[in-house]
Amino acid sequence: MGVVTSIDPEILLLDEGIGAVDAEFLKKAQTRLQKLVERSGILVFASHSNEFLARLCKTAMWIDHGTIKMTGGIEDVVGA
Repeated sequence: MGVVTSIDPEILLLDEGIGAVDAEFLKKAQTRLQKLVERSGILVFASHSNEFLARLCKTAMWIDHGTIKMTGGIEDVVGA
């Protein structure tokens, strides 16, 4: 996590970027990821945490087995 968030990439891909951690670390990691999103051009973030995705992202793309199923606002895509 520290290495990934210490650079300023144009495109960043994260798969379940925050795993099983305690509440204090989770809060710090979420704050750090939010700052990373603000600095990066494109973030691709795979997660099962719909609440976190909604706070982190404005738009979303649902990809299932390599096929784009839906794109749009985060609430619409997560709710589909």
